[in-house]
Formats: sequence, C-alpha cells, structure tokens
Amino acid sequence: MKFSDSYPEFQSNTTKNYITDQLHDELKKFILDYADTTKRLTVVCIDLAERLSIEPIRATLDWTLRQAYFEDLFTQLRKKSFTCLMDFLGDFAELYFDTNARQKLNSLLIKQNFKYVLTIDMLKGPIWESIQSNQIQKSISVTHHSAEKVVDSIERNLLLIQKALNKENFLLEVKNIFQNIEQEILSYTGTSSIEDAFNLMNNTAEWGGADIIKEGQHTYSYLKNILNDQFLIPDNFDLLYWIEKLELFRSYLALKIHN
Repeated sequence: MKFSDSYPEFQSNTTKNYITDQLHDELKKFILDYADTTKRLTVVCIDLAERLSIEPIRATLDWTLRQAYFEDLFTQLRKKSFTCLMDFLGDFAELYFDTNARQKLNSLLIKQNFKYVLTIDMLKGPIWESIQSNQIQKSISVTHHSAEKVVDSIERNLLLIQKALNKENFLLEVKNIFQNIEQEILSYTGTSSIEDAFNLMNNTAEWGGADIIKEGQHTYSYLKNILNDQFLIPDNFDLLYWIEKLELFRSYLALKIHN
C-alpha cells in the first residue's frame, strides 16, 4: 500500500524534511546491511533510479562505487519526496526483511523519534502506522499487575510458536494458543460466544475506540479462518505477526477491565 493511500494529507511532491540527517544516515546503513551482495545492491539502485525517473548507470561498478551510487540515489529520493522515500522503504522491507528485521527497523525509527512504524499485511503489502495509532502497544508497558501478566503471556505464547515452527504439529499448538486467547476474550466480556463478545464491544461505549475493536475483530476472524483450513496458509504467511496482533488486542481488553 502506498504511503499516500494511508495518509492522503501528504502529497506526492512533499519535500519537507520529515527525515532528519541522522535518521537518513541510519537508514542508509540499515539498507546496506541487507542489500549485501552486488546483485542485490544493483537491483536496489535500479529501483531508486526508476523512482527518480532517471536512467540508471549500466556500467559495471566495483563495490565501493556501487555503494556510493546507492547513497547518492537514496539522498536524491529523500530530497525529491517524503512519500516516495516511504514507499521505497516499505517495498524494500517487504522484499528483503523477515519479522526480526522489521522489528529492528521499527526500533531504529522509534529511537530516532520518527512518527511511523512499518507492518506488512499479506493482502495489502507494506503499511505505515502512525505511532499514535500504535498506542495500544505502549499501554502494555504500564506497571499494573494485570498488564504485566498479559506481557508475560504474549512472550510465552510467541516462544511456544517459535519452538513449534519446525515441528509437524505446529498448527495444533498454535490452535491451542488461539483457543486460550478466545477464552480470555470471553472472560473479559462476560459472554458465551465470540460473536456476542464482538457485538457487545461494538455497541458499548465503555470498550473505547471503535477502530481498535474493528481491527481486533478483523484479526480474530482472519486468523480463525487460516487455522481452520491450513491449505489457505500462503508460503509467506507471517504467523507471529498475526498472533501478536491478536495478543495485543486481548491485552487492550484486559486493561479496559482492570483500569
């Protein structure tokens, strides 16, 4: 998904310096860590040249010159358009990054006080989320005892999934975790079915942001369908990402109950 589709207030010709010099340098180093072969860096340079509407250098370059060429193109893209640079970063992450790499990228962005973090949706592609819309993650860090238990649960469940990824029965283990999350949601809402739980949350003001409830419902339904039919699981399905999203939604409900 293009950045301007999520944030239409940014025009394609935006040139305001939203990315500081320090963040720009950090991003260059980060990209070079992953475009770590001559072939891969060449592809990246061609991509950048196309985004800049210039003819890429076709001559053979040694590694040092190729790296300098990339840095020049990356700087030109920054000066040309903020939205184009964001699209490049999203496309690059989708192509080359696994979950751990995206987490490292987001950690770098947050450390530099950047306004957005990156997620990858299997249907929509790269999506930039504003830090404000991601406040649910920050809320989990509060010192309330129940929130601490939720954090422990997230870490424990993700660890179980990671250990199970190379086992034949990993889907069974994931389904067990998913069922535990279902029971937590029912417990927090005091309902006997997931349908009733979401109806209650969608129609009762005390559960807070409608967008969070809808996102939680979408995440639950999507993951439920995937787990009910393993043949629907695509090769690039990011299981940890979806389980973590559902855990974060469950933690949101827990905080609503105990605050």
